This record gives sequence, C-alpha cells and structure tokens, in this order.
Amino acid sequence: MWFNFTCRYIIPTPVIKHFLTAVEENGQYGGFCTLDISYQLMENSQLRNHFKMGPEMTGILINEINPLSDAYKRLRKDDIILAIDDVLIGNDAKGNPTFIYIVKPLLKFLHV
Repeated sequence: MWFNFTCRYIIPTPVIKHFLTAVEENGQYGGFCTLDISYQLMENSQLRNHFKMGPEMTGILINEINPLSDAYKRLRKDDIILAIDDVLIGNDAKGNPTFIYIVKPLLKFLHV
C-alpha cells in the first residue's frame, strides 16, 4: 500500500552538525539556547533617534527579560542589541540587513 505524506521537513546542515558535535563531546544533546527576552523592532526612525542611534546603526530594543534567564544578569530593559558575535542585527530583527548568520548559512534572530 502506498502512502503519500504531504508533510516533509528539511533539517539544516548546521543543526545536524550541532547535534552530532554535542553528542560526540558530551554524550547527550542539550539543544539550542534562548535569550528569553521580549523585544521591539527599531524600524521607526523616531525611536532610533530617541536612543541616539545614527542612521547606519541597527538593532533591537529590549522590553523585558525573564528573571530566570542568564540574559537577566547581563542585559537590562531598554538595552539595544546591535550585534551578536560581530554580526549586525537589522532593525527588523534580521541581520546583515536581511538575515543574521549565527550558525552558517543563515538563521533569523528569532531562532536565537
């Protein structure tokens, strides 16, 4: 009997490599981390001006941080994240200015 499944998944190579490396090094897989923050896009020029961002600067505005996350110890409300690992984050939460390359080839900030 033939089954036609319409749901298919593609797992990006960097995700597979991350999994295999973690299992090889630790004997288990812990997953990907999250920042656990609430943020606002910086597409509005008035908002960027309020935070003294020049026209060439891009990033996201932190609105809230989960007190139980590791980010709580390092970030504060109204901080602006401009880049992660020297990779710029766009005002629309994407990097360079369209995508952020955290794990090559591309990964949106929302997946951090």
